[in-house]
Amino acid sequence: MPLWKKYLLFLWKSTNQHGVHSPFVFRLVTQCFYRREKIPCTHYPKGITTKKGQFLLRLVKYFDPKSIKIYSDSKDFASLFPSSLTEITSEQKDMIILYQRDNKPIAEELLAEMHNDSILILVSPHHKENENFFKELSENKAFTVVIDTFFFALFFVRSEQERESFVIRN
Repeated sequence: MPLWKKYLLFLWKSTNQHGVHSPFVFRLVTQCFYRREKIPCTHYPKGITTKKGQFLLRLVKYFDPKSIKIYSDSKDFASLFPSSLTEITSEQKDMIILYQRDNKPIAEELLAEMHNDSILILVSPHHKENENFFKELSENKAFTVVIDTFFFALFFVRSEQERESFVIRN
C-alpha cells in the first residue's frame, strides 16, 4: 500500500488526547507531544525534518534519559542529541532510538537493553523497510504500551500498566 494511503488510514484510526484513557499516555501527549516549544538545534541529520527533530528533542527533554543508544545507518544522526547521553556504556539504556533500514536488532536484544522506564523509538515505522519490524515489535507482549504517531512508534516496558496500544495524531 502506498505511504499516502497508509497515512489516510492512520488519520482515520488516530485520536488525540481526548481518546486516551491511560494517565501515563495522557500526560505524555499533553505535556510532550502537543507542546510546541522550540528547542534550540543547529543541525538536523539527513532525513529528519525540523518537525521530526523537534519531536525527538521534546521526547528527550520530557523523559530526561541518562543514556541513549542509537541504531542508525546515518553517521550524523547521533549529533542531534547531547554527546554526554550517547557515550554512556551502561548495559541498560533509558532510551533506544532505531533509525536504520538494514541490520535491525531482534526484539530480544532490544528488550535486554531496556528496563522498566525505558523507551524504544522506531523512526518511520510505516515505511516498507520497517513495516514488518514494526508489526513484530507491536505484537511482542513484553511491550506494555505501544504508541503509533505515524512518523514514530514508541514502545514502553511498564510493569505497572496493562498492555495497550494507541494511535495518536501528533
